[in-house]
Amino acid sequence: MIGFGLLWFLIALLPTSLFPLAEVMNDHRTFLPYIGLVIGIAGAAALLVARLDRQRRWAKIAATCLVALFLCANAYATFQRNKVWKTEETLWHDVVLKSPGNGIGLMSYGIQLMAKGDFAGALDYFHRAQHVTPRYPALLINLAIAENATRQSAEAEQHFKEALRLAPSSPGSYTYYARYLLSHSRADEARALLQSALELSPNDLYARELLKEAQTRASELALVPLAGAEIDQPLNKAAPQTPQFYLALSLQFYREERYIEAIFACRRALDLRPDYAEAWNNMGAVYNKLGRYEEAAAACERALLYKPGYENAGINLQYARAKLKTSGK
Repeated sequence: MIGFGLLWFLIALLPTSLFPLAEVMNDHRTFLPYIGLVIGIAGAAALLVARLDRQRRWAKIAATCLVALFLCANAYATFQRNKVWKTEETLWHDVVLKSPGNGIGLMSYGIQLMAKGDFAGALDYFHRAQHVTPRYPALLINLAIAENATRQSAEAEQHFKEALRLAPSSPGSYTYYARYLLSHSRADEARALLQSALELSPNDLYARELLKEAQTRASELALVPLAGAEIDQPLNKAAPQTPQFYLALSLQFYREERYIEAIFACRRALDLRPDYAEAWNNMGAVYNKLGRYEEAAAACERALLYKPGYENAGINLQYARAKLKTSGK
């Protein structure tokens, strides 16, 4: 029984030992292996009990006292642990006390403070975490959310953009930035980001709800004359809103490495002219830069559909397919 339990433990632990995990510590990976460990311990305990039957009475009493002491110590430890695990806040507070250099722990405790409405406290812990993990996209998103809640809009947008740059394949980077844009009446930009989020995660219900809201607000803004000062959007300040204008704007953003804005400009061009091959090609080139090769290939294929023999689209498509091939997709 001991051998069976130990084999269970080792074999069940093997898959998560051979393949890299998203994070260093994933406690749930040991749940199934621990069943085997318990079986092994139970087998060892059975052998000890059988041996004790042949021992003197005082030895049996001493063994019983040791077992009782062990169980009492575990009961006390469980009681103390349950105080720490009482809530998410108490758990992460214990983490930051015992491990003040843990960036994820600092961020997670900041999230709990932010959920309580303590944005000042949350920002303090987010900034501490930033010193430890400055290039962690999830931290930058939460930092931006807290900054926006405390009217630090410029800093918030900068951190949203930085999170997008670091994690262009993460749907959350687009969704939370889009929510920020919606809160600042920038529905068209939010719509472009949400479409990108749904391309990465088609079943994201929250992104779909936000997209509906963005489309509703965009249609309401469209009823306002362009000459009015009510529309506070960078692109609306330019005079001609034509597909060619947005195509040129996407190229400008591309050269400035402002890839998210470039995608937005391409989508605006395609809203006005869905068969605009050049806009599809530019979008494909931007997706290539972001490492999103499946979307790049799809965009270039659309460009070639509307304009067969389009050389630039063919080159971008070839590049995207080569990258997909090397990555095994």
